[in-house]
Amino acid sequence: MDSISAPEQIAVLQQQNNLLRGLLAALATASAERDLERAVGLAVEAACQVLAADRWLVLLAWPRTNFRTIPAARGFSEAYLQHVATGHLPLQRAIELNGRFSVADVLDEASGAVNSVARQVVEAEGFHGVSGVALRQDGEPFGALLVYFDQPRQLNEDQLELLQMVADHVAARLSVARDFELVEQVRLAREKSEERLQSILDRINDLVIVWSPEMEVLVANARARRFMAELGADSAAKLVELLPRPDNCPVHEVFRSGQPVVGCELRMGESIYAVDAHPLTDSETGEILAAVSHARDVTLSHQLQRELAANEERVRVAMEMAPVGIAVLDAPGMLIEQTNRLVGHWAGKNTSDLCGQQFVTLFAAEDQATVANAWDEVLSLGEAMVDHCHMQQLDGTLLPVSLTLGLIEYGRGQRTVQVIVKDIKRRLKLQAQLTEQEKLAAIGQLASGVAHELRNPMGIIASALFDLEEILETQDDEVREDLRIAREEILRAQEIINNVLDFARVGTAEREFVDLAAVFQQAVSLLGKSMATRDISVELSADELPEIWANRGGMRQVALNLLTNSYQATPDGGTVSVRLWCPDADHVAVSVSDTGAGIPKDALPRIFNPFFTTKAPGQGTGLGLSIVYAAVHEHGGEIEVDSELGRGTTFRMLLPRRTEATPRLEQLQPLVQAADELL
Repeated sequence: MDSISAPEQIAVLQQQNNLLRGLLAALATASAERDLERAVGLAVEAACQVLAADRWLVLLAWPRTNFRTIPAARGFSEAYLQHVATGHLPLQRAIELNGRFSVADVLDEASGAVNSVARQVVEAEGFHGVSGVALRQDGEPFGALLVYFDQPRQLNEDQLELLQMVADHVAARLSVARDFELVEQVRLAREKSEERLQSILDRINDLVIVWSPEMEVLVANARARRFMAELGADSAAKLVELLPRPDNCPVHEVFRSGQPVVGCELRMGESIYAVDAHPLTDSETGEILAAVSHARDVTLSHQLQRELAANEERVRVAMEMAPVGIAVLDAPGMLIEQTNRLVGHWAGKNTSDLCGQQFVTLFAAEDQATVANAWDEVLSLGEAMVDHCHMQQLDGTLLPVSLTLGLIEYGRGQRTVQVIVKDIKRRLKLQAQLTEQEKLAAIGQLASGVAHELRNPMGIIASALFDLEEILETQDDEVREDLRIAREEILRAQEIINNVLDFARVGTAEREFVDLAAVFQQAVSLLGKSMATRDISVELSADELPEIWANRGGMRQVALNLLTNSYQATPDGGTVSVRLWCPDADHVAVSVSDTGAGIPKDALPRIFNPFFTTKAPGQGTGLGLSIVYAAVHEHGGEIEVDSELGRGTTFRMLLPRRTEATPRLEQLQPLVQAADELL
């Protein structure tokens, strides 16, 4: 200023003073401006007027990151701003933000301001001088205010100080905006997080509620909100009322103990809920801020569990009460896992005691190999059968049974074997009866034919003997004795023939209602004299009996043959006892006992066979008990015998009150098969 006059100096100073006042006014206006970009523009434009700068920009470069942005600028192309924002234009001193700088001409290679890559961009923009100061917050740089000159020029210290003052004003506004932006970002992030959390909670189909320590609902998911909406007005209070008293409430317990409560079941309204509750605590103080409850509706689950338990009970009862034995075995080892009561009864053990035992050990030693073979077969083929084997009972007796084995696969490769055990005593008995009936039929048919063929010759011989006795008037006692013996033997032969024919005709007569007690009373009267001659007493006792549907002649034969057999086996002075009673509403029972010598044990299985007798030759035909057996079975009854040597024999028979005629022999086989299927 020494080369200019005083008035000119005064004019320059006034001009600068006016510019400074304009700058201060601009800064004041910028401070009041709410729009950040406009506020920055007002302040920097005023500074450029004071400093006679042609262009400017504000560069923000966040510490410890590569993120840069230009919130405000004037006089540059988009290409240049892009280079500055992405760091392609070095301006090292500006980018390092290490304080003030001023370069008179960035294109001067000695300045080192730009490299060869950026030179073309700078030349295209047409500027030379660049000066800048740092934008700071709490002493830390976060950007720079840069002013540009189209001609080579740099600022002195006073001018840089002025630029720094403007930069500090801009930094303050940007810092406030930055803090506000951060707060807003946090708020938006929290809202977004809350929305995301609420969305997650709403997708949960259970009741999720966040409770305050005052038992107020802070947050509830959609399912919980619907539940509370169903409660009506003041739903939160009503929801609290549904909870049990504090000493049983899981949420109260969480606030009281600070520990989670898991697995609690509560009834709320008509529904049952499984409730878990967890505390939400302050990580620093440990204070319980809230509690989260999760309630799952288990009403349907409880109902299904009850139905499942009922079904299991029905299956258990059905298995226990089944008329056949049932055993469930472990597939690999043939170990018993479960049996019903019938298997336990046959084995003489509790079903619990059978668990873990080898199934094959329940059978007789000679049948265990057969059962083991069936086990191998069921594991390979899925099913197997054993038609006839024997279970070893507790008393040492053998029970004839059949086995049906089936392989059951379930789950992931799990296998078990179910065994159906059938008692086949009745089937074997029916088969034996069929065999016996067929044998009796064959014998009866043969005997009937032989008897018919013998009856006529025997009649002729009897007539011839009578004529001889009339013609021969011999006084020879020996001849007469021979004729008498011959006549008696002919009569005995005719009696045998009549018995054979009676045996063959069993069951062919008509049936009617018969008083069985009266039939036995008549038989006792007929044989009374014969028994009295040997001092044999007869004891007859009969309950009040209903009449039975039977053939009267057949029942008379049964009574006479049983009584005859008993008194003939009884020694002189002995006793024959006859008892009749009703064991149930559908049957009549009869027992005939004697005090004779008894029947040998090896003879008992053949006692009812035709022509079998234990009497001396000539004292019996062996057809009496066969006739009894055939007649009883023709009437649908059963007969059995017990005998003990030296103490006597007892015959017991059971007759139905009413039965249709027994089917012919060719019809018995379907009956046996049907009975086996029923078993």
